[in-house]
Amino acid sequence: SHLACHALRRGRGGSSSMAALLAPGRVPCDGTAGVIWLAVGVMSSPSHDRQRVAVRSTWGRSHIAAVLPCFLVGKLVKRTPRAPWDKRHAREAAEPDGGPKGELSPNPAAHALALEHAQFGDVLVLDGSAEIHQGGTSGLKTLTWWRHVRDRLPNAQWVGKCDDDTLVNVPRLMMRLPPVDRAEPRSLFGTIKWGCYSDKRLKWESSWRDWRGGRPQVARPPA
Repeated sequence: SHLACHALRRGRGGSSSMAALLAPGRVPCDGTAGVIWLAVGVMSSPSHDRQRVAVRSTWGRSHIAAVLPCFLVGKLVKRTPRAPWDKRHAREAAEPDGGPKGELSPNPAAHALALEHAQFGDVLVLDGSAEIHQGGTSGLKTLTWWRHVRDRLPNAQWVGKCDDDTLVNVPRLMMRLPPVDRAEPRSLFGTIKWGCYSDKRLKWESSWRDWRGGRPQVARPPA
């Protein structure tokens, strides 16, 4: 698990004093006009209830007045083909319907997730979000989180994103993030990873179809 949380400054004004940014107690993830120092979208899957419990009992409650973790679970389930290097790819492609083609269906765990949200107020099943049927914490929820913060958490000073197996060191993050009034209007704290699916045998190789001007040099991980 990576120990990083990406944070994007909202570009809001206001005092840089931490005391001025603290909200009195926990607020629901559905939305609030209160000032929040950091709102974190935690990408989670329907079956990852144990991971959500772990977050709530560790870093999610370490600075309740300053940090608001919200779990993102897809409203839909999307059947997508497995990567070409996955041994199960050929078996899926041989299915009577030709295998997954991006079909969308309602999330069967919707009722259980609604009950969990009613209890904790931190499980968001947003319109336009989706899970991948293969499992994992789908990235098809990220854009819906940014939009939710824009519309429902307008006074969040910083906005973060991480997975539900990430251990966020909140005290260290609070020391390293600059005061809001000294940050650029659009500031990124963390790293951005990018890549593409490959038709090669090794998944970290890029596909020649996605590049022009020759094949790029690839930094391979150690064996």
